[in-house]
Amino acid sequence: MSVNMGRPSELYIETTSVCNLKCRACPTGLGQLTRPAILMSEDMFNGIVDKNRRNFKYAEVIYPFLFGEPLMNKSIFKFLKDLREAPGHRHPGIKTLEAAF
Repeated sequence: MSVNMGRPSELYIETTSVCNLKCRACPTGLGQLTRPAILMSEDMFNGIVDKNRRNFKYAEVIYPFLFGEPLMNKSIFKFLKDLREAPGHRHPGIKTLEAAF
């Protein structure tokens, strides 16, 4: 693993703020998120990736999730494939329902 001073080693893209669980330790499950519940479109995802591509060379991992359940978005596997094929990117990662893949 490389050390990048002042650069992001992990990047997160919140592809959904929707979840089907009510976990007590999660702001989504507790209903504490103040932003709208959305499933990110492929166009929006591609725009975010294009605008942040220069940071990919610094990131060890890019996660296409944050506070939602990533498998709720039917495009998640396309997002993972696109991240894996992006120039300069190393590892797309995903965590779902307490399990890491």
